[in-house]
Amino acid sequence: MTQLVDEQTVIWRLHADKLMWIRDNGTHTAMVGFQMTASWFNNTPPNSLDIEYAIQLIEDGLLPLKQESFAVTDWLTDDKIFEQLSLRINHTKHISRDELEAYFQNLTQQLNRSVFSQHPLTKQEIAYVLVLREAMFHLDVLHMRF
Repeated sequence: MTQLVDEQTVIWRLHADKLMWIRDNGTHTAMVGFQMTASWFNNTPPNSLDIEYAIQLIEDGLLPLKQESFAVTDWLTDDKIFEQLSLRINHTKHISRDELEAYFQNLTQQLNRSVFSQHPLTKQEIAYVLVLREAMFHLDVLHMRF
């Protein structure tokens, strides 16, 4: 992504081992990534206890970025997982916080049911959704686009 950023824009990149933001004032990181989060799951697919444990660790990992999210209104990403997720959720290249929350609630209901085996996601994809959800909620991200 080569777009220039201004003070209201963040470029979001969720890597396997960290979350990286590019802003007008530099690059900021949080030590929470999708592979790291997936490694916290003790079950395949993760159960509700795995999810709750991961949420606590993600929240702690996001704290350093809280102050950096002030005044951001435009959230961009070039993550391929995000693009696939947005197309799965709403057939567009953007996701609102409400859309992601509805998708997450549906996903967690399916995780412990046999219906999940018909549409399985990898642990890494589930972890990506979980980190994105927590970031959108705790950092006041109303929408993100590809």
